[in-house]
Amino acid sequence: MKIVIPSKGRAASIRDESLFLFPDALLLVDEAEADAYKGIVPPKRLLTHPGLKTLSAIRNFMLDNVKDDVVVTADDDVFNLKCMVGWLARSKRDPQVAWEVLENAAVCAADAGCGLFGFNQNSNPIHYKPFEPFKVATWVGTVFGFVGDHGLRFDERLVMHQDVDVSLQALQVHRILWVDDRFCFINKRLTNRGGLTGMRSAEAYQLAHDRLLTKWAECVELRTTTRDPRSVKQGKKKSGTVMTVLKVPRKARQSL
Repeated sequence: MKIVIPSKGRAASIRDESLFLFPDALLLVDEAEADAYKGIVPPKRLLTHPGLKTLSAIRNFMLDNVKDDVVVTADDDVFNLKCMVGWLARSKRDPQVAWEVLENAAVCAADAGCGLFGFNQNSNPIHYKPFEPFKVATWVGTVFGFVGDHGLRFDERLVMHQDVDVSLQALQVHRILWVDDRFCFINKRLTNRGGLTGMRSAEAYQLAHDRLLTKWAECVELRTTTRDPRSVKQGKKKSGTVMTVLKVPRKARQSL
C-alpha cells in the first residue's frame, strides 16, 4: 500500500498535519514548488508533476505514476483521526493506528470486490449510526483509496467535487464502494491556507454543481442547509452550506 499526499503551498505545515499521521507517504507537488518541499521527506518520496492546475489532473497523474495493490490519496491538511464508536468519540492521532485503519478498509474493499474505499465524512458523532458501521453507496473524500485494477479516472473538467464524481463512477462500475463509517479523518477544511483555497469561489462551486447534475442527473442531489432553523422561520436566507447526497439505492426495501 502506498499513500500519496498531493500538496500545494503547505510546506511549512505539512509535517505537523498529514505527514504526522502518514509519515511514510509520498508527497506529490508542482515541480515549481519542489525546492520548498525538499528536506521534508527523502528525495525518493518527493514526486513532482509538470505544473498541473487542477486536483483532478494531479490525482490522475498519481494514478498513472504510483503503482501498488492499494493507492491511497490524502489531503495535505489532515491532522486527526476520530473513532466514532462508543459513548464518546475519541481522537487517535497515532500513525500506526492510521495505517491499520487504512489497511483494514483496503482488505474489506478487496474482499467485497470493489475498487474504492473511504471513511466517514461527518465528524459529528450524533450522526453516526452504530447499527450501520459500514456504507456501500455514499461518497468518499479527505482520505480514500483505490484497490487493484479499479479502472477509475478523475474528471478533469471538475475543479471541485472530483471525489463525488469518482465515487459515482465506482458505484456505476463496481456497484458498491466500501466506507468504514467508524472512523473519520479530519482536515482543516476552509481555515487553512494553500491547497485549493485559491480555487474556491461561488462560481467554481456552481460550475461543479452544474457539471455533477448534468452528468449524473437523478443520482446526486445538492441540498442547501442552514445551521439555525430559526433563521428560516424569520424569513432569512439559508446559510448557503451545500450538502451532497447520493441517491443510489443498494438496499432492498423491507415492509413490516
